[in-house]
Amino acid sequence: MMRYLNRIVFFILISFALSSSGYAMDVSSQSSGVFKFQQKLAANGNSRAQYKLGTMYETGTGIELDIKKAKHWYGLSAAAGVKAATDRMTYLTIKEQGFDQEKNSAWLKEVKNEAGRSNGDSMFLLAQLYREGLGVNKDLNKALEILDQVSLLGAADVDDEIAMIQAEVEANNKVKQLAKRRNKEEAARLAQQEIQQQVDQQANKEQQIAQQDATAEAEQAAKIRRYEKAMMQLQQEQLEIDKQQAWATGGVTATATVDDEF
Repeated sequence: MMRYLNRIVFFILISFALSSSGYAMDVSSQSSGVFKFQQKLAANGNSRAQYKLGTMYETGTGIELDIKKAKHWYGLSAAAGVKAATDRMTYLTIKEQGFDQEKNSAWLKEVKNEAGRSNGDSMFLLAQLYREGLGVNKDLNKALEILDQVSLLGAADVDDEIAMIQAEVEANNKVKQLAKRRNKEEAARLAQQEIQQQVDQQANKEQQIAQQDATAEAEQAAKIRRYEKAMMQLQQEQLEIDKQQAWATGGVTATATVDDEF
């Protein structure tokens, strides 16, 4: 029970501190009636209403989004001393022109310091900087972490901003998963290609060996045929020589034998 009461007291104190600063962002008004009410107050010189009107034009809450008009009302509010309006003006300029290290470093440091002191406007702004990577490394998870703190403190209605970042995170995760799957498929394709190349190389090697063996066998067979042909020719020549010699020798012997008989 005490823990619960302490928590309630903590939130009451935080809410009181934020409301007393007069700078907490209130973007929960979505109806045109609220817009018209803020517009009347702003037209009468209410600096806080001018700031709120600027946020409504910047975010398109209750009215069509119009950055030019947002800057106009932020400018009037900033001129009246509302620091949050000055910060929004700087933020919009950085979005358009990029973060200038020399010009904007001190401003960024101040925004971080204010966010560290649980200033709702500064926390919301810092979350946007992390979301868009302006002056800091883009970090959607960090942006969500800060916005969750803003939501917990009740400093601003950040549900839409959280929803947009979550959608971006989900989209990024899908892209990463798709890229991972494609990389995996590509790796598998390359591995299969390498295996096929090895198979083809082995097949070519075996084919070359087979061709070499066939050529060697053909050459050996040709040699054998040439040898056999040569031997046959020699045999025929030898037979012819033997025949001639036998004829010559046999003829003399035969004559002598006949003569002896007579």
